[in-house]
Amino acid sequence: MLPLVLALGASAAWGGADFLGGRASRGMGALGVATFSKLAGATGLAVVCLVAGDVPSRTEAAWAIGAGMFGAVGLVELYRALALGPMSLVAPLTACGGAVPVAAALLTGDVPEPLTSTGLVVAFAGAVIVSRPADPGAATPGMERAALVHSLVAAAALGLGLTFLQQAAKAPGDATLGLSLAAAMTTAGLLVATSASRGALVAPPRFLLPAVVGCGVLDVTANVLFAQASADGEAASVAVLGSLYPLATVLLARVWLGERISATQGAGVLAAMAGVAAIAAGA
Repeated sequence: MLPLVLALGASAAWGGADFLGGRASRGMGALGVATFSKLAGATGLAVVCLVAGDVPSRTEAAWAIGAGMFGAVGLVELYRALALGPMSLVAPLTACGGAVPVAAALLTGDVPEPLTSTGLVVAFAGAVIVSRPADPGAATPGMERAALVHSLVAAAALGLGLTFLQQAAKAPGDATLGLSLAAAMTTAGLLVATSASRGALVAPPRFLLPAVVGCGVLDVTANVLFAQASADGEAASVAVLGSLYPLATVLLARVWLGERISATQGAGVLAAMAGVAAIAAGA
């Protein structure tokens, strides 16, 4: 039961991080938010690892570095999508990235139950519905093509990142904090290099600093919780429960931003979330 609770905790933390990251991206640019949020998160986690003396094995570190590479791509694409489209539509699309670690589990012999397979189909059907333009009087605009493309790329990259993170957690060794730090440092390093090459390595303005730092702290916290859940629990179940993070993002968007969607898009959101829930129930 504890691994499932940890996976749900990771989901809630990722949802909060996405909300803060999406808001900050509308004020300073996705790459800057991704870069400085990861730097903040990695710095805080480094202090914790230093105190705890948590050092990953070579195998753990290798998988974690791979997770960090995919995470760098996924973060930038996610924040770009959140800056271009409404959170309540982008979030369910990126949630479909949870199908990647489930597929990895399938390839390694973890055959899903019929309910899990049905959930995958329903989740992707919901994603297609969500991507359709909004009805003429909807308060929230439809998903533009650019936002849709960034959302799908983010889903694939983040899904691969989760798959590598799970492999790191199940590798020989027991350094959940250390491997999470290796992933975070890799992501942060790649983002810094990318920002510097584009001349965009500019610190966030003071009024955005709380959102950027909060995003980074929540993101690395989620990674630690997910890694620990993966080390102790069944891979497919942890993966899909970790994919429920859009529920937190959508809730925050509704409460703080008053986002509204059309009836058709609402049905797509519900279908995507029902599909993820079905995957979790059947795993």
